[in-house]
Formats: sequence, structure tokens, C-alpha cells
Amino acid sequence: MRQEYPINLDLKSFFLRPDTPPEGRPRAENEQEPTLPEPLRTRALEAGLDAMRRPPFVAASRKAHEATEYAKEQGKGVEFHRAVYEAYWEQGLNIGDSQVLEGLANDTGLEWIPLKSLLDEGFYGNSVEEQNHEITNFGVHGVPCFLIDRFLFTGAQPYEFFKQVADRVLAERAL
Repeated sequence: MRQEYPINLDLKSFFLRPDTPPEGRPRAENEQEPTLPEPLRTRALEAGLDAMRRPPFVAASRKAHEATEYAKEQGKGVEFHRAVYEAYWEQGLNIGDSQVLEGLANDTGLEWIPLKSLLDEGFYGNSVEEQNHEITNFGVHGVPCFLIDRFLFTGAQPYEFFKQVADRVLAERAL
């Protein structure tokens, strides 16, 4: 989409389940099925997310959000964010685990030692807290969340939906 439209992508941190302990937690008994429930399953398929499955546990995402801040500074925010998504939603990995984050950092060309040091000292903690607060103030309660100009929407969406919103924003700006 960035190739077709003059847009800037700004990844923001949002804690979907802020009460999750750092090590994560098992899913509730009624959430054990790896197949996504409807209508989420249909929406994921429409958005091209064929491999999306419900992980067997709820991961704490704070470290992954902090690592994403580092990746953004290194010019690899989108790539790292995508790797985190795939690790959790497609492979069922614990994105709150340092070894998983190390693998994702290496896979996306990030240096692990400086990243680990920054994570250990909580360098990005305030930044991700502020972003979470900002997003929460918009009334967001789900992920993914998108804000295109004044249009806020959550959930997986087909590419055509994004194009329609972008076309509308550009048309309104031209007036």
C-alpha cells in the first residue's frame, strides 16, 4: 500500500491484555481451540492471513513492543513487527521470551546484544506506555488497529478496504 499511496506508517504499542504476567499465561479453557472463532477467522482469511491460528497461550507483549521501538530506530520497524506477528499468530511462539526475540532480531538483521541491553534496562518502557495510553484514549480495545486520517478501525481488513479508505482520504484532502 505504501507503494501506491503517499502514506506514512507509524507503528504504535497497545497492550491488548495488560494484566498478562511477563512469562505469559495459559489460555482459558474455552479458548484452547487453535482455529480462530468466527467472524475473526473469516476476516483473517479475507485479509490474506491464511496461516493465522490462535496460540496455545497468551503472551505478554511488552518486550516485543519495546523491541519494535528499537527496530523502528534501526529502520526495520515494519519488518520486525511482521516477524513478531508471524512468530505469535502463525508459529505459536512466546513473543515475551528473550530467546524468541533474539531469533526475530537476528532474522530481521538487528543486532541482539545492544537490543538485549536496552530491553534489560527498560529503555523503551516509557515510550511504549505513552503509546499505549494514547491509543487507549482513542477508545481502542482490539488489534490490529488502524488510523487513517480521521478513520479509526480495528480488526483484520481486506486490502480493498484500505484502498477505499485511502482513496476517500485523498479525495477529501483534494477539496
